[in-house]
Amino acid sequence: MRKPFIWLLLAAVLCGILSTAVAEAPEKAGQSVNVMGAFTVSAEIPQGYTFEGNYVSDILYYGTLTPKDPAYPVAIITIAFDEEADGRSIGDLTEEQISGMIAQDTAALGEHVEFSEAETAHGTKLLVYNILDEEEARFEIYTLYRGYQIGCVILPGQGQTMTQELLKMAVDFLSNVWITE
Repeated sequence: MRKPFIWLLLAAVLCGILSTAVAEAPEKAGQSVNVMGAFTVSAEIPQGYTFEGNYVSDILYYGTLTPKDPAYPVAIITIAFDEEADGRSIGDLTEEQISGMIAQDTAALGEHVEFSEAETAHGTKLLVYNILDEEEARFEIYTLYRGYQIGCVILPGQGQTMTQELLKMAVDFLSNVWITE
């Protein structure tokens, strides 16, 4: 289902657009992205960060959250249409289908990978890959929404390591992202 080359190509593309539940929009919107006319993803930009996003093609969008302080993590968000998903969201998949995706992704990411699951405050299931390779340490967080792969890559800040606190911060950020039709 997932094409691993997208992650390798975009290894640095941010974490943010992951609520499969349509939540009420907060009073103060920071950034909104219309995803190929299918839905809109919105999030507040965290204090101390700037956001830059663009379409690579008509089926691939990426955005980068860059911190003003290099000691803070960088987040990269990708949204890519997936023909094989056939319009489904992660909640529509069977455990067997999800297990197959996890096995395929883990194999593609190499031997220094730990897998876990997380969930946003809205109940969106997230697949989390902790890449432990010292030179390429990062979290890759992924979900599927209406046939679109929505992913977030978290890269550690200068001199920092990947921690569970950093993962919690990313999941909390993703919990505050909203999708409107």
